[in-house]
Amino acid sequence: MKKILIFVPSLKRAKFFYRLYENVFNENSMYKVIFLTTKKLAFNFLKDNNIEVYDINKFYSKNYKIDNFFIIHQEEALLMDLKINIQSRKQLLKNYYFLITCLVNFIKKNKYDYMFIFNGNAQYIEYSARLVSEFFKLKTIFFEIGNFPNKIFIDTLGVNATSSLMYKDLRNFECNIKEFELFAKDYLISKEKNHFVPQSIQKIDFYEKIINHDRYEPNIVIRIKNFFKILVKKIKYKNFTYDNIIDIKSHYIFFPLQVSYDSQLLRNSNITLKEAIDYAISFSKKKNKQLVIKPHPAELNFELLNYAKENNALITNENTYVLIKNADIVITINSTVGLETFFYNKNLIVLGDAWYKKYINCSYKIKLQVLCNYFNSVLVDGDYFNKKIVIDSDKIIKKLNEL
Repeated sequence: MKKILIFVPSLKRAKFFYRLYENVFNENSMYKVIFLTTKKLAFNFLKDNNIEVYDINKFYSKNYKIDNFFIIHQEEALLMDLKINIQSRKQLLKNYYFLITCLVNFIKKNKYDYMFIFNGNAQYIEYSARLVSEFFKLKTIFFEIGNFPNKIFIDTLGVNATSSLMYKDLRNFECNIKEFELFAKDYLISKEKNHFVPQSIQKIDFYEKIINHDRYEPNIVIRIKNFFKILVKKIKYKNFTYDNIIDIKSHYIFFPLQVSYDSQLLRNSNITLKEAIDYAISFSKKKNKQLVIKPHPAELNFELLNYAKENNALITNENTYVLIKNADIVITINSTVGLETFFYNKNLIVLGDAWYKKYINCSYKIKLQVLCNYFNSVLVDGDYFNKKIVIDSDKIIKKLNEL
């Protein structure tokens, strides 16, 4: 029997992986699944559903001497959190070493074959799990929210620019293009009528955000302070005024902004969001075209939007697919929107690292083939937010067999 360790640093992650467990492993005698969490709400949820789960905080020991491996990798582990600057470096290092100690002590007591981690490339709470998995040479599968409806992404190397897609060539896969073209036609019609980002409609649970948020901070006073910093920003810019772009039908450059604390942006780009905006402003002036910017619905840094407005950019909240369809050129750092331009065969400029960057100069036929293979051969049926979408167990097992 193979043993799988699933690391869940929040209640939302716990609920997703519980659904995956129910869909894929509950009645599969070949695998034994154990959950490990940092959060009390996640622990209680899993315990109430008769899942074998452990509280990582109980495995701390002052006697453990941090291995040099974790010291060497501490900067990359803390990269995102240091850039976001919610916690001090001193506090981050303290929490990082505490978490590493707990993880190492737990895994030392047991033998596992696999480890499941969500993203693994974002905040240090999940990056730490990634490092510990590597340290113990566990076979690891990374999960991420699918960038298309009713899909999740899984990979054995990582997500986004750290995934195996950076090395695979999706032009070489077999795909039924005619069937995909029919799907794409209906898909685009629906998206042009109604497009939203699932993250944008998630309700804020104040108790969960303070007591059980994704960041690993044992001190509740610091958690409360961090929460209210974010809340004040949301309230302050709740009534931000968007520009009216009804009269602009075409001949503009579209720059969809990523959220400024996105791991894909902070880890996989040598250009900052501010520098990218400057590039888009300069490029638009050179091309003598209007720059249209759409912020990510989860963005809190509205100073950047005001800066873009001051430089004659129009800030809109219109449908992303319609904005892509009517644009002359699309600029992105490494957003999913860049991949979505393939549907329309738009001229695309990619400023950061993105797995689809190698295809941007291909023919429309090849771009459709890449999309077809991505939808059908890479993404897995399932949904992080919607529990009604059944997760494709066959593809999950196939990934395990690849390791």
